[in-house]
Amino acid sequence: MTDINLPKHIVDRIEARWCARQEKREIVDRRLEQLRAYRNNIRRYRRLLSTKLSDLERQFIERRLSEESSAMGAWPPT
Repeated sequence: MTDINLPKHIVDRIEARWCARQEKREIVDRRLEQLRAYRNNIRRYRRLLSTKLSDLERQFIERRLSEESSAMGAWPPT
């Protein structure tokens, strides 16, 4: 492949667009990671609720399940 010489302002504009795309992709990746964490926590808490627990443990897990569900439902965070 041969080198292509473009004017500096064109190269700068291409690089700016590329960087903006990369930043958007990173933001989306972080959002997806957080949503997966919420989902995994909700699954784990539901699984724990099907086991034998003390009243205190059950209350704690139900509270955490409610918090995780609310956080996931309020997506995106403000």
